[in-house]
Amino acid sequence: MSELQDQRPAPSGWDGEWGQYRAISALAVAGVLAALVSILAFWHPILWVLPAAAVIVNVLALRRIARSAPELIGRGVALAGLGLALVLAAAAPTRYFVWQWRSRLEARDLALRWFEALREGHPAKAVHMILAPNAPLSGSDDLWAYYRGAPDGPQYVRTFASEPAVRAILALGPAAHVRPLGTEEHYTTNMTERLTSLFAVTYDRAGKPSTFLVRILLERKLEAAHRTNQWRLLKASFVDAPPQGWPQLSDKGAAPAAAGS
Repeated sequence: MSELQDQRPAPSGWDGEWGQYRAISALAVAGVLAALVSILAFWHPILWVLPAAAVIVNVLALRRIARSAPELIGRGVALAGLGLALVLAAAAPTRYFVWQWRSRLEARDLALRWFEALREGHPAKAVHMILAPNAPLSGSDDLWAYYRGAPDGPQYVRTFASEPAVRAILALGPAAHVRPLGTEEHYTTNMTERLTSLFAVTYDRAGKPSTFLVRILLERKLEAAHRTNQWRLLKASFVDAPPQGWPQLSDKGAAPAAAGS
């Protein structure tokens, strides 16, 4: 009977045969819990502090366990928490910046197609990208017919075509060469994503290249952000000079006279 009793396994947390109890590090437990909570870092960039804090807690736990061994256990728990925290610390910013990069590319694509519609002399097509960017685009004649029949449609198209930046591109036509310069602002507020981009428009003026700047404001609702072509162009306006810190243009000039006449 005594031999059977001696063969009984020692309870968890005890060293050897009913030896000294070894406590699990509270820091290790806190670290792995912090790593699990760090999944929230995917929600907003301000929460990236969570995986960073989890890394610190787990590193401190490993150091304390190393100093207090063998009385303190939990190294495996701390290592698991540290690994998860490191993965989330890298994954959350990567996912955010990839999403931001793709979002800016989609916005730039819509803006360039808007410029192209004006260069081709199709203001109704450009208006369509403002009012109904998700609706299928048909031929220019069909769009004119559509907006002539819509309430306030003709007036809206005329008002749009009289905007200085729009008039400048329409006046230049295919002679306008448009290139994106970059993104000024990109932010999210009230479930709406907004982006402001700068574009340089270059044309030949008296045998020399002249460039003027156009600022484009776009927005889209976040609930539709996963779908294609959800950006909507809100406004196009002239810019006197590149923002501070941006490269200056050597051929900076004025827009064609038609823009202001």
